[in-house]
Amino acid sequence: MHAAELGLTHFVDDKLDVHEALRPIVPYRYLFGPQRDPVPDWVTPILTWADADAAIRASVPAKAWV
Repeated sequence: MHAAELGLTHFVDDKLDVHEALRPIVPYRYLFGPQRDPVPDWVTPILTWADADAAIRASVPAKAWV
């Protein structure tokens, strides 16, 4: 799978089935946009790109942003 080859640590998508496939590979998964169904606890819901930016930055140690 390309995600493993690329060493992805964070992933944003609006499709839950895509997150399901990446679940064992990518540790930080963000489900983008409003959802009709309840969101499972193994993916983080985000509504906007600003929310995505904040969530991703919060998950990376501050030293990495210097």
